[in-house]
Amino acid sequence: IKWSYRIGFKATLEYASVQIAKSIPWMRKKINADILKEKEKTRIQCEKDWNDLLEPSAHENRHLSLPPNKTSFSDLLTLLKKWSLSESSLWDNGQASGAIYHGG
Repeated sequence: IKWSYRIGFKATLEYASVQIAKSIPWMRKKINADILKEKEKTRIQCEKDWNDLLEPSAHENRHLSLPPNKTSFSDLLTLLKKWSLSESSLWDNGQASGAIYHGG
């Protein structure tokens, strides 16, 4: 492994150590198990955070396909205003939804 000034000696040493550990079968199993455990914890936390953003009544009204009938303009506008107020209150308190728009 070539040491790189760009990432530093410590990072290069850590990377090399992990690669060596992965070459040992029982260590590879342990590393993979730890990775899977962390992925599951992250998935659960993301799902919890997402569910916390939704109102309890929204859980019952999830739409996984297009509705058979169109939504009226006034109903849609009311819903968008409600979501906007919710997001605005978060924004005013220094939070953001996490969505990123790249216009370029």
